[in-house]
Amino acid sequence: MDPVLKAAFPRLTDADLERLATLAERAFLRAGEVVLAEGELNRTLFLVREGRLRVEKDADGRRVEVAQLAPGELFGDVSFVAGGAVTASVVVDQAAALDRIDGASLDALLAADPALAARFYHSVAHGLAERLRDRTEAFAVGIF
Repeated sequence: MDPVLKAAFPRLTDADLERLATLAERAFLRAGEVVLAEGELNRTLFLVREGRLRVEKDADGRRVEVAQLAPGELFGDVSFVAGGAVTASVVVDQAAALDRIDGASLDALLAADPALAARFYHSVAHGLAERLRDRTEAFAVGIF
């Protein structure tokens, strides 16, 4: 099985990952391209395959980098799970390859298989908890 996909969704079985992989579309982006803009509506999940991206927040009219994304990292998960507007912009720093998973297609897959849905949301919650822990630690030591 795809180790990058498995790392992003650690609670999914190999069969689950195969089904999820059928929904993914690969996108290739150049440095400077905006993947998500703070405030826009989004239901797409993204998985970084190659390259580097930065996460930015607007702070009184200036862009402040709050995180970097590297291969294997998932983003778009907050707006997918919670709904509503994107909480930060994501911009390509170094040419990138991303897997995009359409939210409506993912909703249909999850609705058709409640057990897969439980494992999927458990994986997403695990990833969100790890990011929160990492950001809290970074904030505590003054990195961001």
